[in-house]
This record gives sequence, structure tokens and C-alpha cells, in this order.
Amino acid sequence: MSELPSTTRTLVRGLLRRRPGLIGHTIPRIEARTSGVRVDPGWLERYRSLTDDPPGDTLPGMAPQLLAGPLHAQILADKRMPIGVLGLVHVRQQIRQGRPLPADAPLDLEVWLEGHRPARQGAELDIHTRVSLNGEPEWEGVTTALARGPWKDEHAASAPDELEALSDEDEERWDVAEDIGRRWRRVAGDPNPIHLHRLLARSFGFKAAIAHGTWLLARALAHAQTPHRDVRIDARFRRPVFLPSHAAFRVQVLGQDTRFEVRDPLRDKVHLQGTTCSL
Repeated sequence: MSELPSTTRTLVRGLLRRRPGLIGHTIPRIEARTSGVRVDPGWLERYRSLTDDPPGDTLPGMAPQLLAGPLHAQILADKRMPIGVLGLVHVRQQIRQGRPLPADAPLDLEVWLEGHRPARQGAELDIHTRVSLNGEPEWEGVTTALARGPWKDEHAASAPDELEALSDEDEERWDVAEDIGRRWRRVAGDPNPIHLHRLLARSFGFKAAIAHGTWLLARALAHAQTPHRDVRIDARFRRPVFLPSHAAFRVQVLGQDTRFEVRDPLRDKVHLQGTTCSL
């Protein structure tokens, strides 16, 4: 069994380095990998309890992404990274999964990133994750993060328009607790202060702490009953979920495909919109 390094320890070491920024610089290819990683049953139980994912002998859709968290921290804290990691905002997640991943199988993990794109609020970077079973890639994800900063381009293409709102006929209401960021940190290993406390989040321009995008999507996938095989998932984070708050979950099944969304029930503004398509 491979032991992954501490995410927090890795990121703290990375914070001590000075970064030149993205003006006149770009992100070189940085990669990391490990093999023989086994899932801790206690960790998986915490994941399921915080996302309402039902028990099973295969990994939920977002679990492989979180397993690779220490490797993500390793490449983001790398001395070649021109920007720091604190304050990065999760704006999009794509997943492509083949066969289900057994919860007790040794997995090989590989992550990498390279380059960036100018955006209206900063710059976007793509973090790639690949999980293999017995030498065969079975799960691949692309996490797009926004790095706010003076390198923004107000003329950059805007994000795609929001999809038409789904019917609220079978809407579910969620209570999102103030401490969900601190509890999810134990699962995701993500010490980003924007998720942990209002005062910390305000130093990065947020009025309050915001929920992790990985938690929001993991819970949405569990409630949408997304299949764990032969599926492509595309999700966009439209607005942050401030803590504490209430959220409304909606889902629509279209044959073998699904649309889902999480909205603010008071302002009727969308937080997350996603689709799942059969491969």
C-alpha cells in the first residue's frame, strides 16, 4: 500500500516560497504519480456520511478526485509554480469513468497541469487526474480552477451561459451547515482558508466562507444517483455557496442522461449545474 504525503504539510511548505505571478510567466508541465493506493474504509465512510452517498463496494464518482488530493497539493506547491495555491476557486469539473473502481482495490494515481488561460477575473488552470486499475485507466478528471490576480483579461471569453432552470416539482432542500468546510476538510484534505472560516475567507474577497466545490458536486452526484461506470460528467460552479445557507437540489432524467443543479432557494440563483451522459 502506498502512503501519500500530507496535503496540508505539502501546501504549507509551498506557501513559504515567493512566486513571480503569471504576468510574463506561464505554468510549465508539472506532474506527480504514485501506485498501489488503497482506500481507508474510515475515510470512505466519512465521505458517504457527508454526501448522503449510499453504501456500496465501489467508489463514488468524486472519490478518486479526492484520493489524488495529496498529489494535487504536490504539484501546486512545486517550486516551478508561478502562483500560490491559497484562494484558488473551483469553477468546473469534468469526469470520465469506465468500469467501477472497487473500494478495496489498489489504485495507481497520476496528476499533471500545464499552462493557463486568461479569464475575466484572473487566470484559469486545468489540473488533470487519472486513476488506473490493473494498468488500465478507468477514471479521468479535469479540475478547472480560477486564480484571481492582476493578470486578469477583461476581454477574455465569458463562461458559457447558464442552462435553463429545471423544474422545482421534486426539489430537495438542503441545510448547509457553517462547519461543513471544516468537516469536509478531513475528507478532501483541502486546507484552503476560503472554506474554513468567515474571517479567513474575507481576506480573499469573500463575504463569508464558501462550501468546497468537491463537496457540493459529490453530494449532487449522490442525490442524482449517478452511475459509477461508462459515464461522462460535466459540472460548472456558477456562484459560491456561502456558509451557513440553504440550497435546493433539482434533477431531471432524460433517458440514460441526467441534468442536475443546485440553486439558492431564496434568490433563485444557480450555484451548480451539471450533466451526466452515458458513454
